[in-house]
Amino acid sequence: MQNTQNCCAPSGNQKNSALIGALYGLIPHIFCLLFIFASTIGALGATTFAKKALLIPHIFPIMLGASLFFATLSAVFYLEKNAKLCCAGLLEKWKYLATLCIATIGINAFIILFVFPTTINATAPDNFLQTEKLSTITVKVGIPCSGHAALIIDELSKLAGIGSVTFKMPNVFKITYDNTSLSSEEIERAEIFKTFKLINFK
Repeated sequence: MQNTQNCCAPSGNQKNSALIGALYGLIPHIFCLLFIFASTIGALGATTFAKKALLIPHIFPIMLGASLFFATLSAVFYLEKNAKLCCAGLLEKWKYLATLCIATIGINAFIILFVFPTTINATAPDNFLQTEKLSTITVKVGIPCSGHAALIIDELSKLAGIGSVTFKMPNVFKITYDNTSLSSEEIERAEIFKTFKLINFK
């Protein structure tokens, strides 16, 4: 019987590669997402765990490397399973590989550029200082990705005298504080800035 499958219909393989790519794209942001979610619902244990991971130097490049490694490994297994692990096979399965690659990179870009900036500012604490002695400073911090902004905001918000902290891409924080109980020098010496260095402070 002649195969009447629609040649224009998306193949299951391409659908699977998009899903797999999206999952691998989430890997670099696991701890950032966990920290934001746990902070929002007040899960102290999960927040503490995620914070410890986020304070590891170069955690984002490490997780990004793991994401790309697993995506590559997945592609190799797929090609090997289909006996296409060769130059001709790569050309034949380019749609699968392209979908996997685009999904992995695309989900990373979407989370960094849209999800984190929107979510972080929406969930940032506001201490509602009842004083007219407010000052504002803007700082640039050496964070590896926008997901780490939640950690910076959380730590600064614990300082007595901090009113609010808002984040702007890619690494800018606007800090409002009570200048009668907290100085800009004290903010500059905050413990979190020993891990994530200040690039600019004004």
